[in-house]
Amino acid sequence: MGNVGPVVDSAEERLDATVACAVRETGAAVAMLYLLPPGESTLRLAVLAGIPAEIADPWLRVPLSAPIPVSDAVKDRHLVWLGSQEELARRYPRPALVLPYRFALAAAPLVSGTEALGGLVLLWPGSHPAQLTPQERAAVHDCCGDAARVLHEARERGHSVNAG
Repeated sequence: MGNVGPVVDSAEERLDATVACAVRETGAAVAMLYLLPPGESTLRLAVLAGIPAEIADPWLRVPLSAPIPVSDAVKDRHLVWLGSQEELARRYPRPALVLPYRFALAAAPLVSGTEALGGLVLLWPGSHPAQLTPQERAAVHDCCGDAARVLHEARERGHSVNAG
């Protein structure tokens, strides 16, 4: 990915453009980009695409200790893929109870060096194949790298990026 489109100024605008690019390149229906402020243990929703903000209210702030995919992705610094409702129920029973819909989910960390800066969640309809395609996996990886670079550069300049 690397080049997300037209030139934009602020880190917030660059994150918006990065998420829009991820949705385009993966075909995801919903995207949520979370930030992990330095020294904190709660992810904060910064960019939302594909659903009204009111629906995302329960997930505006997510403790890293919460047993949900984005927390695990950020803590463990690896992609979490849930290709079916059954897999969601097996690995994350609580979220499966409140989200009884068929969908596929990818949650991935935003990492700069060894520091976790946040996470990205992408959702697809239940008709999505049980596995990510290599192209989707690459797009998720590239988007997370782009977002991490934006956040790292903002921090280097002393600019705090606002979440939600």
